[in-house]
Amino acid sequence: MLDPDPRTARAAALRALGDTLLAAGQPDAALEPYQTAVDIFPGWVGGYLALAEAQQAAGNLPEAVAAYRQAVKFNLDWHGPQAEHAAGLADSGNWPAALDAYRELTGN
Repeated sequence: MLDPDPRTARAAALRALGDTLLAAGQPDAALEPYQTAVDIFPGWVGGYLALAEAQQAAGNLPEAVAAYRQAVKFNLDWHGPQAEHAAGLADSGNWPAALDAYRELTGN
């Protein structure tokens, strides 16, 4: 019998809470559960994508870009010219264009 890692259940519950809050139109409230979930599992791509979506919905564009960057960092399939283009837009402070580029890259 496998002994499941309790962090998995906690991170999944936090993700579900964040998803519920975001769907209820409360992106600011969704930020804490999403952030805690990725703190528990720092390489969780899906967690970073959810955090990016909530940050964008809350109007926190630089933070949304930072979350997308983390998601891309941990998914090697997304490395390459398109990721470099998105990062360049972010580095220049063009947050809306960077978000569009990251959303296109990740399919989020």
